[in-house]
Amino acid sequence: MRPAAICTEWKPIGKNSLIGAAKIEFPSGMVMDEVLVFQAAGRRWAMPPGRPMVDAAGVVLRDANGKPRYVQLIDFVDKAARSRWSDAVIAAVRAAFPEALETPRAEPRTATTEGARDDDMPF
Repeated sequence: MRPAAICTEWKPIGKNSLIGAAKIEFPSGMVMDEVLVFQAAGRRWAMPPGRPMVDAAGVVLRDANGKPRYVQLIDFVDKAARSRWSDAVIAAVRAAFPEALETPRAEPRTATTEGARDDDMPF
């Protein structure tokens, strides 16, 4: 069984439901940096990297609450695919940095520890 994902870096953030950002390697050789990991209401999930939306003058667009708006750079064919990807990322973070999902740490960390294994992940 090959690893579905390997977490090689963890950067704790600890801001509202955002607990940190990870660098994730997939069996295909694809590497995603700044994969965001969230925790709220007893649930954890991962979100692919995005970028802030900007207007023609390069000013970041904000929502009604003043928070930056982001455009999604990576999408999934359906909710089930997104959930499988998110679960693999969370398992990879847990395998490499078990403490990361308990209490955010102040310093970024790196690892070569293998994450979750799953033959069904095409990444």
